Amino acid sequence: LNMMNQGGGRFRKHGRVIWRHVAAAIVIAVLSAGMMLFLGHLFRPGEPVEWLDAYCPYGQTLSVALPDGSSIKLNAGSRLLYPTAFSGSTRKVFLSGEVFADIAKDPEKIFIISTNDLDITVHGTSFNVRSYPEDSESEVILFSGSIDLNTKYQDHNRKISLIPGDMVRIDRSNGSVAIEDIPTESFSEDASLVFVNTRLIDITAQLERVFDVDFVIGNPDIA
Repeated sequence: LNMMNQGGGRFRKHGRVIWRHVAAAIVIAVLSAGMMLFLGHLFRPGEPVEWLDAYCPYGQTLSVALPDGSSIKLNAGSRLLYPTAFSGSTRKVFLSGEVFADIAKDPEKIFIISTNDLDITVHGTSFNVRSYPEDSESEVILFSGSIDLNTKYQDHNRKISLIPGDMVRIDRSNGSVAIEDIPTESFSEDASLVFVNTRLIDITAQLERVFDVDFVIGNPDIA
């Protein structure tokens, strides 16, 4: 799924739409608070580390330049927590939502993107990751370089190495993993939205975020 430059959101009086935004905000706030608590244990007391919180509202995209020269583009409804400087042997950031990442190579410091479902170890590469808490699946597409995925689901944790053209999906309900080979040229950064064997409920959720509109699936059997 790719980034699209859209305008800002609009105010609505429709109760369901307002609740959708409120619910998303609650999920993001709780996740952010939990991440901040976890971050406090990553560094020894007295070791100053300042973390920045980048949030991209519905209907928009946001570009973030990391201190190591890496480029992160957030899609609508996404949040990224990252430090003002990377210390030690690991460059680690935390994600809720979707990003297109172009990570700078640094053999001395591995790069890790951590979400609720998985940890992605990056070896200087470009890829797209979608991991919204409210979606039924998480998805990673590798465009260049190489990455390793470590899934986090109860007793079904797996480590998966990806090559360019691999798309990995993790089912959030049972931890199952599916790997497909896809034509990456369909997912260029400025292309229209692309969906491959995606559930309708996840498609409408993505359209709601990107265009800041509301969809109702009248028949739950087709969701």
